[in-house]
Amino acid sequence: MSNIEFSYDMISPLVDADGLNPVSHITPATVRGIIDYLDDCGFNYSGKSALILGRSDIVGKPMAKALLDKDMTISMCHSKTDINTKLYLARQADLVISAVGNFTLTREACPYAIVIDVGIRRNKAGTILGDFIEIDEIAERNNVWSTPVPGGVGLLTRLGLMKNCL
Repeated sequence: MSNIEFSYDMISPLVDADGLNPVSHITPATVRGIIDYLDDCGFNYSGKSALILGRSDIVGKPMAKALLDKDMTISMCHSKTDINTKLYLARQADLVISAVGNFTLTREACPYAIVIDVGIRRNKAGTILGDFIEIDEIAERNNVWSTPVPGGVGLLTRLGLMKNCL
């Protein structure tokens, strides 16, 4: 095994198709895919609020920047955020993006928000799940958008990566 420690700045910005290098001008593929999806759906960003669950360098932080650039008010929660704070912010948000990878909130916590579920995990039976449960039933009842897991953001990420490569 090598003793070399990896960091994102080791990737040359000239070939960084996923926007991992901090000085890269490329939007990370997942963020690009989500923004393209919301744009195609006609989402009006300006003046609305977003809650981002997760503060990773590849989804959470660049997602916050992308939405700020579109004139949204951003709240960001992470593993150390109190559950009551998460619930309060989720009820206020117009858009919730969860990129945690473990069970975060039920869909009932944000019944009228558009939910983009980036998280992926497996239960004990090996079934692939996202960060939200009961997403389809509640989304249909309240007539809001949601992305499924599996079959949602992963496809958007691949599309974003292909666009970044071009």
